[in-house]
Amino acid sequence: MINENAVASAAVPAAAAPAQSKYHHDKDKYLARYAEHNARLQTWIGGYGAGLSSLLVYQFRTAIGDAKELWKSAAGADNAPTILLKVAGMHERLSYALVLIAVALGLQVVLLNLNKATQFSITHSDEDETKWTWWENVSEKFSALYSFDALCDAASIGLLGMATYEGILALGLVP
Repeated sequence: MINENAVASAAVPAAAAPAQSKYHHDKDKYLARYAEHNARLQTWIGGYGAGLSSLLVYQFRTAIGDAKELWKSAAGADNAPTILLKVAGMHERLSYALVLIAVALGLQVVLLNLNKATQFSITHSDEDETKWTWWENVSEKFSALYSFDALCDAASIGLLGMATYEGILALGLVP
């Protein structure tokens, strides 16, 4: 007597090796590209933050110099309270912008330090996971949290955007 299940399974050709999805690629290449793009983004954030803070401080110093010159003129003496209020408002907004820049850059420095520490820990951890210290366990979990990196990067970019806007307002470049 012939087993019907055996006949049915014999009729189905052996499954071919699963084809690689067009969306699934070599992890090593993608991780290398990720590392390159991450380094570029952090360089951009750092460079933009440093450049923006330098520009804002320079523009404020220029505005102070202009205010002093105006004050020395005959017309400036009559407008002294207005000039002082304008400079004080500019100083307040620029100070706020510089704090935003410092927080954005500080966030990136903390992120880099955490990533460096966790990668060092993972690289030098024992092969036997049962012997891992609490830090090695935390490092393993943290290194898989892309969302934390993305959130920190988005927060830094947002803070730099706010700082740019505050700087533009402080310098009177918008109506």
